[in-house]
Amino acid sequence: MEAQQLLPPVTNFSVNDYGAASQNWDVGSAEDGVVYAANNEGLLRYDGQRWQLYSLPNKTIIRSVLCVGKRIYTGSYEEFGFWEKDLYGSLSYTSLTHLLQPASFNNEEFWQIEPYKDGVAFRSFGQVYIYDNKTIRAIKPDFLITSLLNVKGKLIIGSNKGQVYTLTGSKLELLSSNTTPEGVPIAALTYFEDQLILGTKADGLFKMQDQEIVPWENSELNDFLITHELNKISTITTSTIAFGTIQGGLLIFDSNKGRTLYYNRGNGLTNNTVLALHEINGNLWVGLDNGLDKIKLQGGISIYLEETGELGAVYDIAIKGNDLYLGTNTGIHLIRDNHREFVPGSQGQLWSFSALDDQLIANHNRGIFKIKGLDLHEISDLTGSYSTTALLGSDDFYISATYNGLRLLKRGSDNLEIIENPDSTLYVPLNKIVFQDETTLWASHPYKNFYKVQIDQKDKHITSYKTYGRDSVFSAFKTNVYRIKDQISFYNNGEWFVYNTIQDSILKFDALRSYSDFELVGQENEAFWFKNRKGSGLIYTDFAGDSIYISEPLLEDNLIKGYENIERINDSIFYIALNDGYAALNLNAFRRNRKNEEIPKPQLEYFKNTADPIQINGASEEPSFKRADLLTLGFSAPTVSSSSFIYKLGDNTEKPMENGFVDFQNLDPGHYDLKIWTLVNGSKSKDPLIISFSIRPPWYFSGFAKGLYLMLMVIIIISIYIVNKHKLNQHRRELEKRIEKEQERKVQIAERNNLLKEIDIKRKELANSTYQAAQRNKILIEVKKELAEVKDKFESKSKYNAIDQKISTMVEGKNDWKVFEANFKDVNQDFFQNLLKQYPNLSTKDLKLCAYLKMNLSTKEIAPLMAITVRGVEIHRYRLRKKLDIKTTKNLSKFLIKNF
Repeated sequence: MEAQQLLPPVTNFSVNDYGAASQNWDVGSAEDGVVYAANNEGLLRYDGQRWQLYSLPNKTIIRSVLCVGKRIYTGSYEEFGFWEKDLYGSLSYTSLTHLLQPASFNNEEFWQIEPYKDGVAFRSFGQVYIYDNKTIRAIKPDFLITSLLNVKGKLIIGSNKGQVYTLTGSKLELLSSNTTPEGVPIAALTYFEDQLILGTKADGLFKMQDQEIVPWENSELNDFLITHELNKISTITTSTIAFGTIQGGLLIFDSNKGRTLYYNRGNGLTNNTVLALHEINGNLWVGLDNGLDKIKLQGGISIYLEETGELGAVYDIAIKGNDLYLGTNTGIHLIRDNHREFVPGSQGQLWSFSALDDQLIANHNRGIFKIKGLDLHEISDLTGSYSTTALLGSDDFYISATYNGLRLLKRGSDNLEIIENPDSTLYVPLNKIVFQDETTLWASHPYKNFYKVQIDQKDKHITSYKTYGRDSVFSAFKTNVYRIKDQISFYNNGEWFVYNTIQDSILKFDALRSYSDFELVGQENEAFWFKNRKGSGLIYTDFAGDSIYISEPLLEDNLIKGYENIERINDSIFYIALNDGYAALNLNAFRRNRKNEEIPKPQLEYFKNTADPIQINGASEEPSFKRADLLTLGFSAPTVSSSSFIYKLGDNTEKPMENGFVDFQNLDPGHYDLKIWTLVNGSKSKDPLIISFSIRPPWYFSGFAKGLYLMLMVIIIISIYIVNKHKLNQHRRELEKRIEKEQERKVQIAERNNLLKEIDIKRKELANSTYQAAQRNKILIEVKKELAEVKDKFESKSKYNAIDQKISTMVEGKNDWKVFEANFKDVNQDFFQNLLKQYPNLSTKDLKLCAYLKMNLSTKEIAPLMAITVRGVEIHRYRLRKKLDIKTTKNLSKFLIKNF
C-alpha cells in the first residue's frame, strides 16, 4: 500500500537545463518577474524562456540573492555587491567590498540578504553589514548569527544560542525572554499568521508568543521536520507556509484547509535536500542540492505521478463510491483513503471501464471483468475487449468491441453470454463503438478503416456492415468515429467530417472547421474536450459559449498520445489520464485564476545581429545594412507560466514565435515597427510591445552616395556630350589630317626620294673624297719616304724638317677629317652617338677606324687615311674588337654596318 496525493504540478530544471552547477543556495525574483538563483558557479537568471549564467570576477560560489528595485544583490565568500542591466540587457557586477576596510571580513560567507530601510543587510555567521546605498556599517554580536529576517521594517536576528534579537540603530536588543530548549540554534525565521516562527534543525518549530519562545502546536508537522531536519522556511500566503528539509524534501501546510502537501524525490522533486524557497506569482521555486524546481501552486491543476513504474500508463479512470480506480497497462489499481493498492489478478492491459447498471466493468486484455473493491470476477473470457456498452434500446443486451470484431452479449445470472451471430460477423479489431440509432452503429479499426453496422433489434444479431477505407474524402488510413451533437462525426488527419443521413454520404464538417487539427479526446453530456494534434493546448467547450483553452506543458507532456482520456467527476472536477499517473483539473479554480491573471506585455531581453549585441536600454541603435543580415530579438513574460508569443512586422500577418525569439534575415533598409503579444492559454495580451528600429542603408545607398551618384550622372552625361562632340570634331580633324597627311605623304615621298638621291650623291662624294684622300696620303707617305732617303743631301737640316713637317701635317689631315666627319654624319646620322652610348670608352682614333669600317674600307685603304701602316691598322682593329667585345669569327665591318 502506498500513500499518494494529488499535488500542484512540478517543473524540474536539471543541470543540463540551466547549464550550471547542481547546488542552488538561494532564489529571488525581480519586479519584472525574472527569477534569480544563487548557484555554485554564479548567478542564474531565468526569464521564463531561457537560462543565463553570470559569474563573479573571482569565480566564487554565490550563497545568497535578493532583488530590490532594478538591482540584484548577491553574497559570496568575502564578497558582496549588486548586479544591474547594461545597455544591451546583460548584467554587470558592482562590488561593495571597497567600502569596507581591507581584511575586515576575512573568511566570511554571506548566506542571507534582507531588505532594510532604504538599503539591504548582508548576513554572515559573524556579522551583519548594513548598506544604505552610500556607506556600509558592520554589526558584530558576541554570538554566531544563524538567521536573519525583516519583519515590518525591523531586522530580526536568530542566534546559535537559541535566542532572538532585534536591531535598533546599531544595537542588538534581546527580543525573547528565554531560549529554545537547550539553546539549540535557530536555523530559520519567518513571519506567519501574525507570529514570528522559529525553526531549528532537529528540534522542530517554535513561535514567539508574548516575547517567549514556545513550541508550535502542530505535532505531526513537527515530527516530520525533526525526522528529516528542517533547513528552510518560507511564508507563501497568509494561510500557507512551506518547509524545506535536508532529507525529506518539501512540505506545504495550509492552515485554512488543515492540509499538508508532501513533495519528495518520489513524487515530483528532483532532490530531497531543499536549500532555498521563494514564492512569486503563485509559483514556489525550490532550490535543491541537485537542481531547481518550480511548483505551480495556483491554476486549478493537481497531478499524481508515480515515477517507479509500478503504476504504469493510465488508460482509464473510474469512481465507484469512495473508491478511485486507475486502469493501466500493468493492471487495475485502487486508490482509497489516499493510498494506492493493486487489484489482485488484474495483471495486464486495461483498456477501459464500463458502467453497466450498478456494476463497474473492466475491459481487459484477458477478457471482461466485474470489479468490486479489491475483488475481480471474470464475467466473460472474451479475449481482448476494448469497450463494452449497453445495446441501444435494450436493458439486458450489450455489445463489445474486441480484438476480433464486435460481439453481442446477454446478461446472465453471474456473467455475460456471447450471442453467436448466424449471418454476418466482423472478424477485425475494433476499438470504438458509436450508436447512430437503435439499429445502426459505427465502429472504428485501431489502425485503418471504419464500419457502418446494421443490427437486428428483434433477433439481436448483426445483419450487415459496410466498410469505409481511405478514399477521395480522407487523406489518411486511420479514422476515429465520434457522436457530436447527435451527429456521427469523423476525425481524419486533422480534418473533421460528418455523416449525412439523407444523402448517405460523408461530407466536410463545416461546424468544426475552427477545430482543425484538434481531435476529440473526452466528452460527457454536452461538454467536449479537444486536443491539439499539431501543437500544444487542450480546449474545453460546450459549443454554446463556454470555451476554455488550457496549455500546461507538464500535463500535456504526460498524456498518452492517441489514448487521451478525460473523465468528469463533478460539475467542476475532471480527471485526466497520464503516462505515470493522473491529473485533477478544477475548472472553476482554473477560470478564477485565469480571470485574475493579467496577461502582461512581453519584455525585450536582447537584440543582436550575427556579430554584436544592439542596445535595448537608453538610446537605441540603428544597425547598418551590413550588420543587419541576421537580426535576432529575444522576448520573455516572466510573470506568467506557459507563455508563448506572436509577432507582426509592419503590415505582415501575425505569426507565432518559437522559443521566445524571432529571426529576421536580410531586411531591406528602412524603418520597422515590430509588435509582439504574449499568448497565454489561447489569449493574447491586450496591448502589444512595440519595438521600433531602423536599418541604415549601405553606404552606397546613403543620401551622400545618392547625391554623389546624381553628380556623377550629370558629369557622365556632360562627359558623354563632350566626348561625342570631341569625337565628332576629332573625326572631322582626322579627315582633314588624313587629307593633309596624304598630301604630306606625297610631298614626303618626293622629299624622301630627293633625300635618298642627295644621300646617294653624298655617299658617292664621300667615297670619292675618301678615296682621293687615301691616294693623296699614299703618295705623300711615299714622298716622305723618298725625301728621307735624300735627307743627307739637304744643306740645311731645318729646311728638311720643315718640309717633312708639312708633309706629315698634310698626311694627318685634321681639316680633311673634319670635312670627312661632317659628310659622314650627313650620310650616317647618329652613328657616333649610338656607338658612344653603347661603348663610351672609345677614343677619337677608335671612332675614325669605326667610320672607315662602316664605309666597308679595307685595311690597305684605311692605313693611309689614318697615316699608319697596314700592320698598325690590323693592331688597331684587334684592339677595337676587344673594346667592342666582338669575337674573331665575326666580321667587324658587317657588325658596324648592321648594328649602327
